[in-house]
Order: sequence, then structure tokens, then C-alpha cells
Amino acid sequence: MQSTDSSSAQSRDSLLFGFIPSEIALSVATVPVLVGLVSAQALARAIAEVGAMSEEVFRGDRLPTLDFSEDSDTPTDQS
Repeated sequence: MQSTDSSSAQSRDSLLFGFIPSEIALSVATVPVLVGLVSAQALARAIAEVGAMSEEVFRGDRLPTLDFSEDSDTPTDQS
């Protein structure tokens, strides 16, 4: 009688929410976790790449050279 009680107690303990076996619940939950980890890694790489591209935009060698001569300080009216 005790072996029947202990086996039913084990089967009740292995059920998640009382009706889903824990092995199946673990199998189903593994896929979203792995997809989330891979997505987070891809997002981190994309953010780093965007940061590198924005750094290239603000580098000085691609900006135009501005003329700051003394003659261009005063505007001239020709009207």
C-alpha cells in the first residue's frame, strides 16, 4: 500500500499546475529562452555596429573645412 501512495505522490509532484508533466513544461520553456538569448546577442551586435557607424559620421576627416578668415566676420550690404 505504501508503494502505491509513494508512486502517486511522485507523479503528483512531477506535474506542473496539476496537469502538465514537468518534463514537457521544461521542454516547451527551453525554446523561448534560447530564442531570447540569441535575439539579445544579435541586438547587442547591431547596437554596437550602429554606434561605430555614428562615430564615423562625427569624425573630423569627413567634415568640410570651414574658412574662418577675418574678412568674413562682417556682412556686406549691397542693396
